[in-house]
Amino acid sequence: MICPGTIDPAPPPKRFVNWARALTFTAAKSYRPTTRAEIVEIIRQAEEAGGRVKWTGSTWSFTDVFVSEDVMVESDGIAGVIDSPLILGRLQLADPALAGRLAHVRGGTKVFNVNRLLHGLPIAANGGGADESDLSCLPGARALPTLGGSGGQSIAGVMATGSHGGDIHLPPIADCVQAIHLIGPGGQEFWIERTAGLTAGSADDTQVALRAIAAADPLALAELCDGVLVRKDDDLFRAALVSVGRMGFVYALVVRTVPAFKLEETRTRATWQTLRASLTAATFPAFAADKHFVNLLVNPFSEGGSTPAR
Repeated sequence: MICPGTIDPAPPPKRFVNWARALTFTAAKSYRPTTRAEIVEIIRQAEEAGGRVKWTGSTWSFTDVFVSEDVMVESDGIAGVIDSPLILGRLQLADPALAGRLAHVRGGTKVFNVNRLLHGLPIAANGGGADESDLSCLPGARALPTLGGSGGQSIAGVMATGSHGGDIHLPPIADCVQAIHLIGPGGQEFWIERTAGLTAGSADDTQVALRAIAAADPLALAELCDGVLVRKDDDLFRAALVSVGRMGFVYALVVRTVPAFKLEETRTRATWQTLRASLTAATFPAFAADKHFVNLLVNPFSEGGSTPAR
């Protein structure tokens, strides 16, 4: 069973250009939904008409994996945190200790805004605003465990493309995901966990619980269909997690967070010839021993016969 909403049946075409300005295409229909139900209906109508649906986060991809000349769904209207008491707080977790460490985040939320929201700040147009200058790590504030060199991607896009973080001793950003709310073919919604499960009990137990939550509360129903299907399977979870958008629209993610923290930035300048000697299997452990996060910027233009790296 699906839970569709109402959409404009004939939105105008839209021209898209990726961040690198190397890809340009025009979609016959482009939507910017703001609700789960709208996404369901977009998918349902497109499939009924034989069209192809793709969704885009921040159009940062260098490849054409997100290109569709039929129907495009822009995800930036699906943003913000779903309050834990609405859905997560009503579920029995396999590990109760995780209760205060989880965040239920809509997939179109920009990464910098995920951290802003976890810190108690409102959503902003761009990261690094005045309210982030000299920001203290407030008691109870949380953060994602790791980040890349920029926070402009959508949180679902970061996960779906397997983007790494810059923390040397931590796994990729996607490793913090505990559950995926996916809107798949036909508008069918899925709640996908690892085999061991974020929630206690079997997949059927969690499905009964989620459906009951959605059916009993209109606010919960706005976020999750009462016909949702639950799957607890490692292979399916991995496929949906780093899917490059192929499995469906990632409406929301349950992510594991850590206490808010700060990093002290230190910049050094060296030639590539000098730096690369520190990046071998034998020398890298010593090079990284006192570092938490490493970001290398390589300037390909020669300076006096040598190539600098920063």
